Amino acid sequence: MVLFISVNPTIKKEIDELVSKLEEEYKSLDLIIQVYYLSDIENQIKLVQGGRLSVPNGKINIFKEHGKIEFTNPNNGRQGILVNISANSLRNLYVQYKEQGLFEQNYRYFTKVKKIDDGINTSLKDKRADFWFLNNGIIIACKDFHLDGDNIKLTDFSIINGCQTTSLIGTYKGSNEGVDFAIPCKIVEISIDNQEETNSDYKFLTDIAQSSNSQKPINERDLRANDYKQRELKIALQKRGISLDIKRGSVKKGKKNIKNDLFGQLILSFQYQQPGYAKSNKNKIFSVDNTFEKIFYRKFDTSTIDMMENLIELYQKYKEYRESFYGDETTIKNSLQESVTKNGIFTVIALIGFIIKEKRKLINLSNVNKAEFFKEEIGRFDLTGKFFSSYWYENPENSVELLYALFNYITHEIPREYKESDHISIPNFLKLDSCYKENILPSFITRVYNDITEKDKLTNYSKIFE
Repeated sequence: MVLFISVNPTIKKEIDELVSKLEEEYKSLDLIIQVYYLSDIENQIKLVQGGRLSVPNGKINIFKEHGKIEFTNPNNGRQGILVNISANSLRNLYVQYKEQGLFEQNYRYFTKVKKIDDGINTSLKDKRADFWFLNNGIIIACKDFHLDGDNIKLTDFSIINGCQTTSLIGTYKGSNEGVDFAIPCKIVEISIDNQEETNSDYKFLTDIAQSSNSQKPINERDLRANDYKQRELKIALQKRGISLDIKRGSVKKGKKNIKNDLFGQLILSFQYQQPGYAKSNKNKIFSVDNTFEKIFYRKFDTSTIDMMENLIELYQKYKEYRESFYGDETTIKNSLQESVTKNGIFTVIALIGFIIKEKRKLINLSNVNKAEFFKEEIGRFDLTGKFFSSYWYENPENSVELLYALFNYITHEIPREYKESDHISIPNFLKLDSCYKENILPSFITRVYNDITEKDKLTNYSKIFE
């Protein structure tokens, strides 16, 4: 549960205590409550708008008596230092800079994982003297650092490993709260301003982050979290009021928010006509062949962003349709259509992409049986600009009715081919691009485009597109 409060309360401690009691009382439900105050919201807005990648200046206190290990790479002169830092000093860094770039080079922001968080909190409560042994410590990347007695001054710095540890220390309220202890910390001299893939510092930063993030499992999506093209797209969509979640924990649920893996699924379906791949291989978007590049590595000009904005709106409309009509016997006429409506969102999105491509004369239906049809003709990123027509914007109520009717029409057509296949279920049928290419789309073209009555229906529905 997430609560946003548009003031900075004077009773924050009481609220935090209440949240802790509620989480304990309902721990059987694995309840997690997060509270964001006015300052949290304002700082996050500034961070997104400003695109800050690091904290300009700061310092961290160390246990000088514990000694230090310094290292200089003989090949390039890059420097690093390993010290034991003060937990209280780290807590101060968190309080000051948590929303101002402190974690921008980490693969994700703080995300609650009860099992891991409970273990760290138990150590903070009862085992502070042993924390050094129980925790992997943190890694700080910075443009420059300077050892000055019992502290290290940092320039342009960000925590690239240890976000979870830092956040829990920074927010801990309980026994031994003020008792200081040592945390192992590696500080690496590296510039984090240039986010181009060809930049040697950027590559080295990525190598460190990939190698060191083991406290919470890193998935393929995380490994692409700081990709500069995703940052470009995030900023471009932000100008349209859309929040693209490129880093776990950065965006909350909402109609104007979308995760980058879901965004990739929509592009694969709509543009590349691969709804099966999109449905069954979401994680491979970030790891296989050039899938990530063909989705995200492009020029995000106005025309491309217009298309993306409309695509996200189309997806949201289908979700609303599914929620409103699923199980309504006046609209969903049989259990197969119900199953398609529930499981076939990417297939429906793909067919609408095909309809718009045909309407724009980007494809030639006479080539549908040729082997290169999918690869060379419809499987391309060639739809740009707004695809909702002026009719859509000028007649919103009637347009939504037409779109819902189109959804119903498509989900009624798909089961025809399923019945003639040997697949044991609709979900399995929809998981394969081969079923889309060999069964669903050819049948749709034959039944709809080659029949005058059916084509007239589609023409009526399609006036909401251009």
